[in-house]
Amino acid sequence: ITNTTAVICEGLANNITLTSATTNAVMTLSVVNYNGATGGTYVGGETFTTGQKINETLINPTESPITVTYTFTVSANGCSDLTPVSTTVTINPAPPVFTLTNTTPAVCEGGNPAITLNSPTSGAVMTLTSVNYNGLLGSTVYAGGETFLDGDQITESYSNTGNTPLTVTYTFSVSANGCTNPVTQQTTVTVNPDP
Repeated sequence: ITNTTAVICEGLANNITLTSATTNAVMTLSVVNYNGATGGTYVGGETFTTGQKINETLINPTESPITVTYTFTVSANGCSDLTPVSTTVTINPAPPVFTLTNTTPAVCEGGNPAITLNSPTSGAVMTLTSVNYNGLLGSTVYAGGETFLDGDQITESYSNTGNTPLTVTYTFSVSANGCTNPVTQQTTVTVNPDP
C-alpha cells in the first residue's frame, strides 16, 4: 500500500495505491472505518488489482482531525494471506471562517480597540495579514504577520493628531492543522480626533 496522503485537509482527495509483487494478486478492502467523515464511497468487500487506487474526497464535519482507516487482505492463485494490512488518512478540518468581535468600531484619540479573534477549530491560528493605519500613530503598531490564538485581542492605542477621523483596517486569515482558509476577514476602527 502506498499512501501519499496520510494527512490531508478536508475537501482534498486521498491517494492510496494498491500493489502486490505476487502475480494475479487481488487486494480486498475488508473494512473501512470513516470514523464520522462523510463523502466516502466504500463499504468493504471491494476488490483491487495491482496499480489500482483509492481516490475519494472526504469531508470532516467536526472541528478536530478525523482518522479514516482502510484495512485490506490479499489473495492470489487460490491462496490467501490472513494478515490484514491497514493504512490511515487523517482528515484535518478546513478552518471555518473565524469570528472577529469588534466592540469599538469608533474610538476617540488615545482610545483602545476592543477586537477579539475566535475560532472553534482546535489549533487555529489567526494571522494579521495586513494593517492600514492611514497615517495614525499607535502605541503598539502592528506590521502584519503577527499571529493570534483563539480568544486573543488586538491591543494598542491610537493617536490621531489631525482634525479629521481616520480609519484603521485590519485584515486577518486563519489556518489550523496544516490547512489554510483562503477567505480573509477585515474589521475597521475609526479614530476620531480630539475636539
